[in-house]
Amino acid sequence: MSMELAKFSSNLEYVAGVNYIKDMGGTNDVWFGLSSDGTTPYTYKWTDGEPTSWTKWEPGEPNLQDRDKCIRLRHDKNYRYATKLCSEEYDYLCSFTGSKPMVLTLNDTYVNVSYKTDVILACSYESTLTVMRIFWSFDNNVTTQERHMAIPGDNGTVIYRINHAGPDDIGVYQCNVENTLGKERGTEVLFSIILGYPTVQTNQTTVTVPESTSFSLYCLYDGYPEVTSVLWIKNSQRVTTDTEMSGGIATIVISNAKLGDSGNYSCNVSNSQGTTESSNITVEIRKVTHKCRCPCSKMGRLSVVDLSNFTKEELLQMLQTKIKKIEKELRVNKSTISAVRNKLISKMENRTSAMQMGYVAIVFLSVTVGCIIMIDLISFRNWLTNNRRITP
Repeated sequence: MSMELAKFSSNLEYVAGVNYIKDMGGTNDVWFGLSSDGTTPYTYKWTDGEPTSWTKWEPGEPNLQDRDKCIRLRHDKNYRYATKLCSEEYDYLCSFTGSKPMVLTLNDTYVNVSYKTDVILACSYESTLTVMRIFWSFDNNVTTQERHMAIPGDNGTVIYRINHAGPDDIGVYQCNVENTLGKERGTEVLFSIILGYPTVQTNQTTVTVPESTSFSLYCLYDGYPEVTSVLWIKNSQRVTTDTEMSGGIATIVISNAKLGDSGNYSCNVSNSQGTTESSNITVEIRKVTHKCRCPCSKMGRLSVVDLSNFTKEELLQMLQTKIKKIEKELRVNKSTISAVRNKLISKMENRTSAMQMGYVAIVFLSVTVGCIIMIDLISFRNWLTNNRRITP
């Protein structure tokens, strides 16, 4: 490969050249491949005869163009373009006609963002040879997130997207471009996430339930550093009910709600940086009226309660008072059982009315039996009389 004085066709090439000079410890002005023939109109061309389309002049330059035909990178002016007599002796910057890619990282060296922020890392590259491979590395490992890559061609920008940045994304990123001569890397990007208070959200605003039922409250939490605790507060007092934390959701369940459970509830989420309080959830426990809606109802309080959500055991518990009352009403005093029971068990009946009825029954039966016997005797006598008359 041949060498020639350096040519800057773009800001990217210019920055790469200046960085090379600085890396080599340059302390002097530097010649590169741009000059004019000193005649008007003054046209500046590269050593290959191509006019320049991009420049980086120091303010007040070009100056003395009819005499100072060559262009240098002026060290004391941050290597901006300045004219000078071509006979002066300076260091010079050369380039290959073919080279590895030039890679320029477009992000700052330190990128520090808020948790769950979307981030774009980008680098520009140029190559005089065919680009074989482009990728971003993460902690010196090739990223496998191909969907984040964009490869526009031999000259362009490579983008890497970090969606909803989290702890797993913290590390060192670097843009890599490779052509037939080799691979070049952009400067490292140190990516980190700002430590902050947790976030908390409640989708409930008002909860209304009848007394003696159960209800649940929940909030959604997240944060970096990781959330360590969640407390529920009611009217500025801590709720002692255990909180279940799972998958970014904190839930409490209030069983057998009482009128005293009404109030304003909030969810307090904490991590190592501090505590965030949610908006209020207003809870109203509705008193169940004891007045029957139906005048003929014997259910009392239960006639206005929705029983569809109760279990069998709960319904039996609610009906215990009614059941005991019915049992009491059906209970029989053995000492007051009627005479019928006593007769069935052949027990002597001592009541006067019963004895009188017994006497009447005995007389009736005696008279009846006596009448039957008399009728039979009369019939037998008449039979005997008739037989005597017939006998000779």
